[in-house]
Amino acid sequence: MTQYSTDEKLERQVKDLYKLAKERCDDESLQLAVDVIKTMRRSRGKLKSWNQKYREGIESLHEDIQVQEEQNLALKQELNKLGNELRTLALEKQRLQIEKQRAIAELRDIEIQVKVAAQKVQSTKSLRGKFDIVWCFLQTVFFSDDPQDFGKIDNSLEVDQDKPQMGSGVADTQRSLRD
Repeated sequence: MTQYSTDEKLERQVKDLYKLAKERCDDESLQLAVDVIKTMRRSRGKLKSWNQKYREGIESLHEDIQVQEEQNLALKQELNKLGNELRTLALEKQRLQIEKQRAIAELRDIEIQVKVAAQKVQSTKSLRGKFDIVWCFLQTVFFSDDPQDFGKIDNSLEVDQDKPQMGSGVADTQRSLRD
């Protein structure tokens, strides 16, 4: 409270000095004192303005820093995600290259077997011998996993509501015979 009253006293004294300077225009020291006070007040106003701009600038910088940190964090997360995706893709590429090399090796193996079988067929005179060579070739190429497994044929008929199939039960057979 004393600070406020001191400021008020100072302001009253400055106003009194201004009035006195107007009344005594010829007193140079009084005019000089008024000019010094005016200059100090202008400087004080500029200083307050600069101080306010400085504080606003600092607040703006803090906000910009916060935004940049958030963007950096988001970019780091995106970079980590992309890095993981790249590693996954690299592993997938390696796996595909291995499969490709395996397939190429199998195809070369088949090519060699074809050439050998073709030479054997050409050198064999009997028709049965030629068929045996071709059959061995087919078994080797297509049934190499289990030579006893020649695959399964699905003989089941698809159900068609528009064209129903005759059942194998006694009633179905008797009904079919009556028709």
